[in-house]
Amino acid sequence: MTVTVEYESTEHQSLPLDTALVGAAIERILNTREPRPEREEADLLALLLRGHLAMLVPEAQAIVDALPNKEERSSFLAQRSVDRAKRLLAEAPTYTARDTVAVVPLADCCRELRLHHAAGSPTPSSS
Repeated sequence: MTVTVEYESTEHQSLPLDTALVGAAIERILNTREPRPEREEADLLALLLRGHLAMLVPEAQAIVDALPNKEERSSFLAQRSVDRAKRLLAEAPTYTARDTVAVVPLADCCRELRLHHAAGSPTPSSS
């Protein structure tokens, strides 16, 4: 899968997140049968995933904060995912031996947060 985006603007706009595109990107990156993305594609995928993480972190944190104490394990798992996403967003991108952005950790973390968010609960059903 090659994703090409051409967009030029002088003003900032909040656009709705294309969850189908993000889901396809996650699936493509985490599918071990797919070839690893080349540098340009990896850069684009990293931007897409980082943007998705940035949007999901506050929502996932709200889910964690709303959990009753009786769901201690669920809260721990969700908070771990949120903390991992915050760390990935705060750090400079890491690169692979092939000098491409390491997108697998971003895709994996994005998948975790999407599962939390989609379930309306911090515990992904596939874990």
